[in-house]
Amino acid sequence: MIKNARKVALELLNDNEKNQYINKLVQNLYKREDIDERDKHFISKIVYGVVEQKIYLDFLIRKFSSVRLKKIDPCILNILRMSVYQILFMDKTPNPSAVDEAVKLAKKESFRHSGFVNGVLRNFIRDGHKVQIPKTDLIEFLSIKYSHPEWMVKRFIELFGESFAEDLMAANNTIPDLSIRINTQLTKREDYMTKLQMDGIPCRISDIVEDGIVIEQSKKLDLEHNEDFKKGLFIIQDESSMKIAHIVAPEDGDQILDLCAAPGGKTTHMAQLCPRAQIISCDVSEQKLHLIEENVKRLNLENVQLMLNDATVENESFKMRFHKVLVDAPCSGLGIIRRKPDIKYHKTYEDILALSEIQLTILNQASNYVMNEGFLIYSTCTVDPIENGEVIKQFLRTHQEFEIVPIEDNNAMQLYPNVDETDGFYCCKMKKK
Repeated sequence: MIKNARKVALELLNDNEKNQYINKLVQNLYKREDIDERDKHFISKIVYGVVEQKIYLDFLIRKFSSVRLKKIDPCILNILRMSVYQILFMDKTPNPSAVDEAVKLAKKESFRHSGFVNGVLRNFIRDGHKVQIPKTDLIEFLSIKYSHPEWMVKRFIELFGESFAEDLMAANNTIPDLSIRINTQLTKREDYMTKLQMDGIPCRISDIVEDGIVIEQSKKLDLEHNEDFKKGLFIIQDESSMKIAHIVAPEDGDQILDLCAAPGGKTTHMAQLCPRAQIISCDVSEQKLHLIEENVKRLNLENVQLMLNDATVENESFKMRFHKVLVDAPCSGLGIIRRKPDIKYHKTYEDILALSEIQLTILNQASNYVMNEGFLIYSTCTVDPIENGEVIKQFLRTHQEFEIVPIEDNNAMQLYPNVDETDGFYCCKMKKK
């Protein structure tokens, strides 16, 4: 039996409220056979949209609700969010239809709340255009406008200034294009570009990395169930993330350690770039190692060894053993909000401070594994200097045997969604003297 699209969207939003990440929920959505293929794009768009715009949607609902938001049943609140999002951002849905569908959904979930839903939405349709975000407080204004929590708005302004911070938050609310990395062991980028174009898929060659292709998100694709994906011809990976393996620059005979490797994008990229390098790929849990193993097998790579390892704890067997060590550290993820909008609501400034301590611990351990004249590479998918440059500064204070190796004439690489049209990413390369 084919499930109702709005009902499924509501289920995903309810699951998201229980701390299940939206990208994982949508990935699982595309695996389901009880949902019409045409509905999957609709569900994905509305679910991502609601999470992305949640603070703004709640601000509007509050204006037309006689009940305080905290007192509204969470499921009913999600119905209101979905409906207000449809009315504002999805032109194909006529307003009366959005209200009718919301009332039907409310009746199934909690009949006594259906009248409340009907009243709020009809009032919103009538007077919603009159609502203005108050401009008396800049932080509050930007928080509502871009649906970023106030602490994050304040932090971005402190770091980057008002104009850049606003551009960054606006970019965080855009739908990113999909980028794929071609498995050059099995095909050529130019050949695969031609195939995509012949299949009517709009795409372009990456300007940032030589093995990347960017697919326009206007063409929604379920790439993980694509036959070429299953054959290992490509892997889904952001362009910024692809740059890391090129910065590591694996060479024939290298022993390379990827300390925090899941789900395996950088491990498999390094293995692909240099089949005569040996990659030891580690992570802290069996489940994460399984994800890496799946990608290694699918891409038909033979120079990767998997190992269960806690990067925060010293591993005697790794000491002075590797030409290159990559620390793609656990981080706040503030550079990938475009792809995981719920990060905005799950992280705090205190989380960033705690993570920076873990990052420094891992980097300290990793330094012991680099042989003389070897390289230590540190990367994160965040834009906050506390997790990036400040970690490197602290590390170098106590590890004078390392020196920074410039990346494209800079001490480090820092990419931003609003500047580089990629995920926010940081990378620093150091050499052991």
